[in-house]
Amino acid sequence: MTDLLREAQRRFARVPAPEGWLQGLHGLKLSAGRAYEAASLVAPDSQRKMYEQFADHERKHAKAVATMLGALAAKQPRRPEDDDVAALAGGIGDARSPHAALVAAQRLEAGEIAAFEAVIGRMTEGKLLQTLLTIAAADGQHRAAVRIALGEDPVPKAFS
Repeated sequence: MTDLLREAQRRFARVPAPEGWLQGLHGLKLSAGRAYEAASLVAPDSQRKMYEQFADHERKHAKAVATMLGALAAKQPRRPEDDDVAALAGGIGDARSPHAALVAAQRLEAGEIAAFEAVIGRMTEGKLLQTLLTIAAADGQHRAAVRIALGEDPVPKAFS
């Protein structure tokens, strides 16, 4: 279990795993969406569209996780509040500079990927695994886009 997933579960999970993992991921995705939406309002023109797309994707990912919770007859967790967004996705919408926002976004995307990998490694239902893998892949694309915006290679050297 990753620190980010543990914190998301602490804040949002109301039942034990596996439903509790999904409740944590749902809250994490909604928090990320709010952070990216806030970033889109203050970002330079060259980055605004990227943050708007990320916010939209995060909301769609949360909806997919909510569907999984419904399939398991588990309740959706509460909506994130400002302190949840700050704890789980801080430094993006409230960054001191565009570069700092990108660095925070890269950290968030890496954390989201790791959180999804942790749940994927413990999940046994095939349909749920497929959705989780799809979301993790999209987060990998987000991370690559952020790395490009930072002037870095889209794929870390360890994987190239």
